[in-house]
Amino acid sequence: ILNRLEEDNKLTIDFMDELTLKINSLTENGARAIIVTNKGEYFCGGGALGDYREKSSIEIDKFGESFIKLHKTITYSKVPVIAAIDGLVIGGGFSLVEAFDFAYASEKSIFSVPEIKFGIAPMMALTGVKKVLSKKKCYELALLGREIDAYRAEEIGLINKCCKESPLKTSLEIGEEIKGYNPTALDLCKRLYNKTEKMAYEEQLNDGLLYLI
Repeated sequence: ILNRLEEDNKLTIDFMDELTLKINSLTENGARAIIVTNKGEYFCGGGALGDYREKSSIEIDKFGESFIKLHKTITYSKVPVIAAIDGLVIGGGFSLVEAFDFAYASEKSIFSVPEIKFGIAPMMALTGVKKVLSKKKCYELALLGREIDAYRAEEIGLINKCCKESPLKTSLEIGEEIKGYNPTALDLCKRLYNKTEKMAYEEQLNDGLLYLI
C-alpha cells in the first residue's frame, strides 16, 4: 500500500527502493501475484526530485537509478504485478502505471503529465506515455499538460478497466484467478513478451535520465 499521505505518494529514492525490496521479497517468498494500491488522494504524485535544473548530476543519477530499478522490478517480476489505482496519477506516476502487468482504476482517478506547465520537460515520465499513445496524443499530454480520466485511460490501454466498484476488489479477483494458473507458465509468458521490448524500454529510460543530467 502506497501510504506517504503527507507527500502525495511522491517517489523519493527511499520510497522507490523500499517498494522495490517489497516486491522482490514477496516474489521470493512465494507470492503468486502482487497488488499495489494507495491510500489518500494520490496513487502517485510523481517524482520527488523537484526541479532537476537545480540538482547536481549525482542527485539526478541516484534518483534515476532507483526509478529505473523500480520499473524493471515491476516489469520483469516473475509474478504478475497489479495496480489498484484510487486517485491521482501524475508525472512519473504515469510511467510507473505503464510498467504494471495489469491496472484497474476508480472513476475518480485522473492521469496527467503536467511538468511542462512548470517549465520542466517530463523526461522520465515520457517513456510510459510513449508506450501507450501515438505521437500526437503523446504530445497532448507531454507538451500541453492535458489530463485524462480513467475511462480515457482504459480506451488508450494504460489501464485494463475503469471500475465503478473498488479497483482493489477487482484486482483481488484477478489475483485469485492468477493463483489458479501454472506459475512457471506465467513467468515464461512474461519473459517472452518482455524479451522483445527489453532493450528498447531500458534504453528509453536511460536516455530520459541522460537528458536530465
